[in-house]
Amino acid sequence: MSGLPPSAQSNGNPEVLPQDTEVTPGYPTPFQDRIDPAFQFSASPDQSSIQQQLPVQQHGLSDPILANGQPASQATPRRASQGPRLRKACDSCSKRKVKCDETGPPCKACKGLDIPCTFERPSRRRGPRNRHADAIKGHQFSSPGESGHSGPSSPTYAAQTLASLAQQQVLSAESICPGSILDLLIDDYFAYVHPIIPVPHEPSFRQAYQMREDHNNPTFLALLASMIGYLVASFPRRLRAHVQAYHREQYFPNPVNLIERCHKIVVEARGLGYLDRELSVHDAVVDYLQGLIAVYTHQWSQCKLYLGECISTINVLGLYKADVSGTDGFAVSDELVPPPKDFILQEVGRRLFWTVYVSIKYLQQIGLSPREINIPPATPTEPYPSLPREIDDIFIESDQILPVPEGTVSELVGFNANVKVFSSYASVCKMELAYGINEIYDFDQQERILKDALGSMKKMLDGLPVELLLAQRPTSAQREKQHYPPPTTDYPNLGIPPPVEPSQTRKEIQFEIQKANIYASQLCTRSYLVEKWANLYDTYGGAEAFKDTNGTSDVAETPESKRIRQQDLADERATVIRDLLKLLERMNLTDMEPSGASFVRVFPYLLLQI
Repeated sequence: MSGLPPSAQSNGNPEVLPQDTEVTPGYPTPFQDRIDPAFQFSASPDQSSIQQQLPVQQHGLSDPILANGQPASQATPRRASQGPRLRKACDSCSKRKVKCDETGPPCKACKGLDIPCTFERPSRRRGPRNRHADAIKGHQFSSPGESGHSGPSSPTYAAQTLASLAQQQVLSAESICPGSILDLLIDDYFAYVHPIIPVPHEPSFRQAYQMREDHNNPTFLALLASMIGYLVASFPRRLRAHVQAYHREQYFPNPVNLIERCHKIVVEARGLGYLDRELSVHDAVVDYLQGLIAVYTHQWSQCKLYLGECISTINVLGLYKADVSGTDGFAVSDELVPPPKDFILQEVGRRLFWTVYVSIKYLQQIGLSPREINIPPATPTEPYPSLPREIDDIFIESDQILPVPEGTVSELVGFNANVKVFSSYASVCKMELAYGINEIYDFDQQERILKDALGSMKKMLDGLPVELLLAQRPTSAQREKQHYPPPTTDYPNLGIPPPVEPSQTRKEIQFEIQKANIYASQLCTRSYLVEKWANLYDTYGGAEAFKDTNGTSDVAETPESKRIRQQDLADERATVIRDLLKLLERMNLTDMEPSGASFVRVFPYLLLQI
């Protein structure tokens, strides 16, 4: 596709890829379409020099004599030793306004500076514009009947159409990035992102990737591009480490380049009428990931559109509804539910629903209005689906659930714990939905609801397994081993050591990421409720007297009750700050990277205490 970086070349020879790079025959590499056709065959001899070597006697003419008395057949071509001359200087030499030897790519100047030698800038004709040529070019974009060109039924039009289709690039996984880097990014997604967003199902996804479903399944290609785009947006350091290892910095100088490329591939792979075909749960996953990418790139309008489409797809597919309704507004346990037709689709649907639920609750905490994007509260007639089974993907098959070894802690344990943090203040959401935000109807009851939500949220972390509990205070030696490289190379003088591959196993890394996510979500939600409590109290204390629920008598706040409430608010804020500092001390900063926005929300409370 257009807009991709050019492929690096050296002395006219093709680029040598790593041994593990997979290039599928019949599918162009992601950089092949940007190579100038004038340079693809630079190693071939110059056609003019071949014509000079042909014997002139074949045409019945004598060998002409040059001005210096030397026969023309014995004259040496002027640029035979210098190689074929190109039509213009390279982009780098033209931008630096230096003379280019035009023997590339790469030329001697670019080769000496070790920079890409490209020829991408358009050629410009000197002199005034030719209005006759512009008029002819303008007729090419008019309708066939008006311009007099060949119509759709003519053979010329058919030949032009076939030629344009032949020039179009076939989208595949290699359109995202080279195969060697793509395999590493997929591993990083399931190691760093999957513990927080446990979709898609890893074994089935890897099997489809090995079978190259990206060649004939546009939804799978869009899903793959969305996964890579979100990984790069949330963990930009992983991309930098891989491109440095394979010396591909010129193709990915900034993570935003790959994020934009992934978005374009998603749009082109899905096509214009993707909503007209039968949708699947993976279409909703693509919308969700694209919405999160828009959050990281600060495109809020695009975020609302994608998340709204994701919720609509979830409703259409029935993922919003539980299999069997309970009496308390929530789904009953899995033992009472009949077995589904496909366990994988059932679990992916449950995980996706609760992932979207958590994301919308967080976006509402940072200022998103419930009128824009919202999931209605659960009711006895419309309950939420059950929480996902706390079983890893390797034990879930389409037709059965394999037995789990005793003592195994699934990554879904931490995921469900994070969901319970955001669902612990559902009563507060119902209160605001019924009476409005910061609207007082019975302050004592509203204050009691907020206090109960804070208390239940603090108890959510009591039943966590040992793997998800905060460790003891790290020693000075352990703190020195921790490193936090910058996301870009714009600050080379920070004195930070180069990143070192962690010695932890994949399971330990996943637990650390989940641990940081759970505690960050809890701190963010606690600060959100404390802020809501403070705003509600400011509204309550802004008037001298308030009427009771019947509106018949005035109830004034006593000085003693006012002092107690202010002290309770100060204590809750101080507790949030102490827990935040404890978390920052005991967690690795790299593991807290995807939860950085949650920590930013708590910092104003730290400033208030200072």
